[in-house]
Amino acid sequence: MLLGLATFTGALLGLLCSLVAVVLCRALQPENVAVADNPCELVPNRFPAAYQHICAAIAGAVAFAALALILGPSLRLLLASAFALSLLTLALIDARLYLLPDLITIPLLWLGLLINTQEHFAPIVSAVLGAIVGYLSLWTIYWLFKLLRNKEGMGRGDFKLSAAIGAWLGWQALPYVLLVAALTALSTATVLLLAGRLRIEQPMPFGPFLAFAGFLAMCLDQPFTYWVSRVLV
Repeated sequence: MLLGLATFTGALLGLLCSLVAVVLCRALQPENVAVADNPCELVPNRFPAAYQHICAAIAGAVAFAALALILGPSLRLLLASAFALSLLTLALIDARLYLLPDLITIPLLWLGLLINTQEHFAPIVSAVLGAIVGYLSLWTIYWLFKLLRNKEGMGRGDFKLSAAIGAWLGWQALPYVLLVAALTALSTATVLLLAGRLRIEQPMPFGPFLAFAGFLAMCLDQPFTYWVSRVLV
């Protein structure tokens, strides 16, 4: 019963996220990209909205079904669902416009800190450190890349999304999240390059991969993600 309801609700809310993403993308056209601190030379991706809606509905259904199986009927299920929907909306916007708007990332960060005052997903100290480490880790990579290559390798919205994930899951989950995001991004880029769908110098949004990794970390047991992080660190 719960699984079926979660799957149906997830599909509907996934579709809603896609509609919201389309509206926000229209409001955040390239001439307004400076709001999200992304390289101004990036050109928005064009793909059919209907295709995006279908993918978002499927992603929402799968995400809610997974969370229902793992968390069961609980307050944590409702909170994790809000986290998943926020990540889905951000991923859809970033896939189109190469930006992660502060309108979503900043409230998501503060909400993560707020709910972890009750330690729903991580102790509050771990959540605060997660927000700091999440931001500074990608900020450091950004500046190292810029110094070495004299160009921007990612947008500042990625820093804020990483900080938000850290605020929800705690700093211990971040090495796992960043590793999974990097590996999935690299694998996707390799496939697209081999298929001729991506040029070697063509940018690719990192937000969808961060979102996927953050959701995966939410679904997996904390002992597992913490163990992976300890191995990496």
